[in-house]
Amino acid sequence: MLDSKAHHILGQSMAVGERINFSQYMSLALYHPNKGYYMRHGSVFGQQGDFVTAPLLSPILSKAIVAWLCEQGVDDVLELGPGSGVLANQILEQMPGLRRYCLCDMNPGPSKDLVGDPRAVWVDQVPQGFSGAVIANEWLDALPFHRYCWDIDQGLQEFLVKRERAGYQLVLEPAVVTPEIKALIEQFSPSWPSPYVFEYASGYGQALGQMTRSEGPWLLLDYGYEREEYYHPDRMLGTLLCIENHQVVPFSLAKTGVQDLTCAVEWTLVEECAAKAGYQLAQFGTQADFIMAHLGSLPLTARDKKLLLPFEMGQYIKVAAFDPKCSAQTST
Repeated sequence: MLDSKAHHILGQSMAVGERINFSQYMSLALYHPNKGYYMRHGSVFGQQGDFVTAPLLSPILSKAIVAWLCEQGVDDVLELGPGSGVLANQILEQMPGLRRYCLCDMNPGPSKDLVGDPRAVWVDQVPQGFSGAVIANEWLDALPFHRYCWDIDQGLQEFLVKRERAGYQLVLEPAVVTPEIKALIEQFSPSWPSPYVFEYASGYGQALGQMTRSEGPWLLLDYGYEREEYYHPDRMLGTLLCIENHQVVPFSLAKTGVQDLTCAVEWTLVEECAAKAGYQLAQFGTQADFIMAHLGSLPLTARDKKLLLPFEMGQYIKVAAFDPKCSAQTST
């Protein structure tokens, strides 16, 4: 039985008998203007929400980002998906010489309540010709993605949400095999168990393409893997995570608009999309490497260590810096 949020979101968008792919469903579930998960009036971040991000745990990440921003020599910053606004506040406090800090969010309500610095400016897209740095912490993982199931007998099928008179169902039906998906299957399926579930975020290209309105460097932070690891045989259930009340919970259509939906970032695909947009990878490594490279050895609190230790955020959160002018790739 679906709750009223699911009926409202899906019912307005689907006719009986209609099917939508998981990416379309995710767009509704997370970003529906009135009932989407990230469009709530109250924040989903922090102890009173569903999850915490690194800046809520410790300011050590913001210190490393400030060091990176100083290296870039910028006086304007734009943050995509600022969420609770904590990272913005930390950077503004540490950079009194910063001229402007733009916050770009589909739902600016929570950030507006928490970021009071007069240099903070809310925008609905990256301004054309913006010459400062663009940063995004745990933004890519919330972009809508397709879900597929490869089977040695059935071939490639796609997860769809189907509306029936009695309600909604998650179904598998034969997929349209795009050139990108065909290449992945040809490369990796010989080593996959059957069945094998995986995600593909086709929206990276459009999202990063919008960032080319900027002429400055990018800094992207998120959990994920490079391609060989992303499609490893052991990852046979995919990387979809559903989060509610600080717990990983099973996916449920009945929780549409109530639970967060996310998947690991496929960093090789991000790099390819950035290259098409005219940007080259300047640095890539773990969050721990990024922090240590920019701050060195510091006395660490227990909360700092959550951002650095391999079994915490230090290893599985990756940091990628992109530069429109950089011709050489280095590692943090």
